[in-house]
Amino acid sequence: MRIPLDYYRILCVPAKATTAQITQAYRDRLSQFPRREHNALAIEARNRIIEQAFEVLSQTETRAVYDHELSGNMFRSLVPSRPKLPFPDRPSSDTELEALTAHQPTIDIAEKDLLGGLLLL
Repeated sequence: MRIPLDYYRILCVPAKATTAQITQAYRDRLSQFPRREHNALAIEARNRIIEQAFEVLSQTETRAVYDHELSGNMFRSLVPSRPKLPFPDRPSSDTELEALTAHQPTIDIAEKDLLGGLLLL
């Protein structure tokens, strides 16, 4: 399942952040607990997504691959495929939905982590 977030936004760091800044942001994000009304499963899923973001961004090789994919997706969004309407009709297919959200960076998460993804949104 895909959610409209990227690992930099999850950790609240800029794309040019150093490894030390990423590590500090990771620790800070894990220490920030959501409100008490959220159940333990949602908080665990949220923490798994934060850990996944840290694993990717803290390693030079995986971060380079991620940055390349992220920049490729953002470049494709700059190429106009059709005029954008201010209030598009409801998409009639998955292809149209993907076209409407192509400009937003997204990440894959496991279905079991959906609640955690919603907490991060």
